[in-house]
Amino acid sequence: MNISRGLCPEQCAYCVANNRGINPRDFRTMQIDHIINQLHVYQASGVESVFLGENHFLDMAFMTELIGGIIREDLSMTFEFETHPAFFANSGLLRKTIAAGFHRFTMGCESGSDALLKRMGRRANRRQMMDSVKKIAKAGGLVVSSWICNLPCETESDFRATHEMLQHVGDVGGFTYWIENLHVLPGSRLHRNPKQWKIDILLNKLSDWVRWSLVSKTYVDPEDAARRPRDYLTHVNHGRTPGEMIRRLYTQRRLARDLVPAMKTNLAGRAPHLPSELARTERQKLDWYEEKGWKLLLF
Repeated sequence: MNISRGLCPEQCAYCVANNRGINPRDFRTMQIDHIINQLHVYQASGVESVFLGENHFLDMAFMTELIGGIIREDLSMTFEFETHPAFFANSGLLRKTIAAGFHRFTMGCESGSDALLKRMGRRANRRQMMDSVKKIAKAGGLVVSSWICNLPCETESDFRATHEMLQHVGDVGGFTYWIENLHVLPGSRLHRNPKQWKIDILLNKLSDWVRWSLVSKTYVDPEDAARRPRDYLTHVNHGRTPGEMIRRLYTQRRLARDLVPAMKTNLAGRAPHLPSELARTERQKLDWYEEKGWKLLLF
C-alpha cells in the first residue's frame, strides 16, 4: 500500500526516484485517516499483512502519528515498511512501532564500507546500520538487509568490508535476503555522468535493456555467468573486468547462502513471539534461498 508519493529526499547516486525529471511531484504523504480507513477495508477483506511503501519512513512526525493511529485502532494485522537507521535513533518509537504490529523491517544497507556509502550519497554509515539491526533484533523484530555488489569505485577493501558486515548482521540477529548486482539505470546520477563515476555503460539502447531484462530474471550458475559475464551486467567498473565483477557477486551470494543456517536459528528464537503466518513465510523464504535463490542475478 503506497502511502507517500513524490520526489525522494535522499541523494543515492544509483536511484532514479530523486530525479525530478522522472519523479516531478513534490514529496507528500497520504492523510492518516485515509490510511486507517483503507486498512479497515483490507482487514474486512481478510488481508492479514500490509507493506506500507515509498519514502515516508524518514518523516518522523508523520510516522509517529501513523503508528499512534494504528495502535488506537487495534488492527489485527501485521505491517512492514522500508526503513533507515535514522528512524531508530528513538528507541521509544521502535517499541511503539512493534507494538503497532510492525514485525518486519527491510533496510537497504548496500555496502559495509563507509567510504563507498559516502560516495554513493547514502545518509547512513556502518555503525548506524549495525546499531539499527541490533535494536530491531533485541526488540523482537525481523530486520531484512539488502546489499549492492559492484558499486562504482568499489575497491578490494570496500568489498572485504561488506563481506565482513554480512557476517556481523547475522551474528547480531539480522537477516540477509537480497544481494543484487548494481543496475545502472537511465536517469540515475551514475548513468547521467559515467565518466565521473569511472564506469562504462553496457546497455545503451532499448533493445539492450529488453535483452538484459530477460536474462537477468533467470537462474544462472556461476560457471555459466563466468563464460558470458557481459550478458548479465549493465556496466563495467574501470579497473575491473566483467569476469571479476561476476565473481564478486557470486562470492557475496555464496556467503549469504552459507549464513542461512544461522538465519534459521535467529528466526527460530524469535518465532514464538511473531505472528505464526509471518514465521512460516520467513522459513519458506530461507529454504528457497538456500536451494536456488542465491543463483538469481537480480533478487
